[in-house]
Amino acid sequence: LMALSLVEAALRPAVGFDVGEYANAIRGVFPQKNVLGMALLFTALALSFTVLERGRLRWGDAAWLLALLAMLVLARSTTSLLLTLVVAGVTLLVLWLDRGGLWGATAGLATALGLTAGLVVFAGIGMEGFFDLIGKDSSLTGRTFIWDGVWHIIAGRPALGHGYAAFWLENSRNVRALVELVQWDVPNAHSGYLEVLLQL
Repeated sequence: LMALSLVEAALRPAVGFDVGEYANAIRGVFPQKNVLGMALLFTALALSFTVLERGRLRWGDAAWLLALLAMLVLARSTTSLLLTLVVAGVTLLVLWLDRGGLWGATAGLATALGLTAGLVVFAGIGMEGFFDLIGKDSSLTGRTFIWDGVWHIIAGRPALGHGYAAFWLENSRNVRALVELVQWDVPNAHSGYLEVLLQL
């Protein structure tokens, strides 16, 4: 899928790249760049499981991880990139702890130092600084406004929702109200949990 996505972006840029603000982000054979990011994150989780099941790293594992990270950068999927880095780090820590002895002590020390450094940095820069650091804003690129509006719509029909795949119909009254509220052409709730509540 990574190779097909790169080919799609190279041969048919109008299809292979995202649109709007993220027009330079590869989406490849997926409908949106973040869907590609999620697929790559699932691949990282599968790689982690394979490495942990095997009990050791191989050079091929590092090559796959580098390919995943490069593709996530091309997709500009920040959340999936950060989570993939966390998965890789935790995988290494688990392998080192499993070996025991000096490796286990090194893993424990690295974990303690990493958590302490992370807390010190976070205390120094705060939440706004953290979002600036990863190139996002505190509204999660406008998602918090969408979620607030979707919660109000859910409250209108809390028992049965709006019906399976029945809410996001083009030019429906509720969708127009939400678009007017957030000043953005909202395609979905941007939350699987809220989407289920909204529909069902």
